[in-house]
Amino acid sequence: ESGSLSLTIEKISVLAVMQEIIGKIDLLPWAGRVQHTPLEDLNDYKSIVLEVNCERLVQCLLNVLENAAKYSSESSPINLNLQLSDGTVFFDIRDQGCGISAAEQEKIFKPFFRGVDGSEYAQGSGVGLALVAQLVALMNGKIYVSESSTSGTLMRFEFQCASSD
Repeated sequence: ESGSLSLTIEKISVLAVMQEIIGKIDLLPWAGRVQHTPLEDLNDYKSIVLEVNCERLVQCLLNVLENAAKYSSESSPINLNLQLSDGTVFFDIRDQGCGISAAEQEKIFKPFFRGVDGSEYAQGSGVGLALVAQLVALMNGKIYVSESSTSGTLMRFEFQCASSD
């Protein structure tokens, strides 16, 4: 590993993050597969604030969404959901792909690791999720496999809410 990553952290509403990610998704070839709550139904999240780098968080979410698109059927939906529980915001990305084995669920966040189950489906270098994990950690968040089976995977990003002052 050479160099180190650093980020500028800012307070931003969860709604603003969702507006950014949805705006970027709409430009991608697999955008029609992504299902999410309409922005007008997310007004309750306007006052929920995170301390993150919005640009990098959006990049991380897009990376996992792209993986979901690569490792699942072209006709299957990808769900992007937002949840709030006890001062924690969860960004959940669910696909209907081949799943990630229990043995590989921690390894996928290591540089250059490529899972065995899905490697025949898509090209990649094994760098994406490692970078995502580093960036999320720099924003004091977590990313992990919340659920996985042969009928799909739920990747979860977790961030503590910040005070809005």
